[in-house]
Amino acid sequence: MGKGPNLKRLEYFVAVIEEGSITAAARRLGVSKAVVSKQLQMLEDEVSASLVLRTSRQMKLTETGRQFYDVASSAVGQAKEAYEAVREANDTPRGVLRVTAPVDFGLAYVSGVTAEFTAIYPEVQVELVFSDTKFDLVESQFDISFRTGWLKDSSYLARKLSDFDQYPLCTPAFLERIGGVKNLKELEGLPFVENQALMHPRSWTFERAGEERLVSMQNVAVSVDVTLASKQVILSGTAFSIMPDFVVRDELRSGDLVPMMQDWSLPRGGIYAVFPPSKHRTAAAREFVNFMLKRFRGESNLQPI
Repeated sequence: MGKGPNLKRLEYFVAVIEEGSITAAARRLGVSKAVVSKQLQMLEDEVSASLVLRTSRQMKLTETGRQFYDVASSAVGQAKEAYEAVREANDTPRGVLRVTAPVDFGLAYVSGVTAEFTAIYPEVQVELVFSDTKFDLVESQFDISFRTGWLKDSSYLARKLSDFDQYPLCTPAFLERIGGVKNLKELEGLPFVENQALMHPRSWTFERAGEERLVSMQNVAVSVDVTLASKQVILSGTAFSIMPDFVVRDELRSGDLVPMMQDWSLPRGGIYAVFPPSKHRTAAAREFVNFMLKRFRGESNLQPI
């Protein structure tokens, strides 16, 4: 089977006809006259026909060349339109944007950002999937995956958007009832809400002045698989849990929940936008992440990078 048509040579041929000379075509294409002449000759060899009659004074289309030009100019024009359509689509947010996020983060942030985003870019249709499952972005055809915590090495591309803090939290009434917490050993024995969505839901490393202490929660009162469920349980005042600040920002501000063991801290986590392994992203994906970053910069409890 022979090679397919060389579209670049078609462009050279069309330029020669439209400009009226090889010299003018070379100027338009930004190449030398020798290159244009050579490509024109190779095109005639490919189609096994004479397309242009050339003399030292003039250039004239053959009848075959005229018919060929009609088709070639249309093909070159359609190819340019296709390129421009892709470039325009990549410059202006439009089309379907598939986004996934953990349930807690999705409800706390992504839902609101989506409403703002689609109001400004009505040509974008956003499909949201909130799940604590870490999907294969290529297989599931997601444009963006928002992830919280600590990323593992992978072929995906990631942009860090912000940090978050973690706190052991309870209601003021719970803290008063137990008479406060004096040390981490006491914390281990208190009724605890375990989040099974985490890799190590019962083991936590606390830090203080360069010292690290591994704490294993011994008294699991409730096990859940969604962070928002943990919040609802501890708001009942029967147990405590360790929560990321972006899930409980309103409750911390209102005083409905209070931090425990404030002389100790837990490692900070990250909030990331993760993309499939391609250097090209749609305008909708780029702008959606920018919206998310602006949202973080407006939050006092999330420190922007």
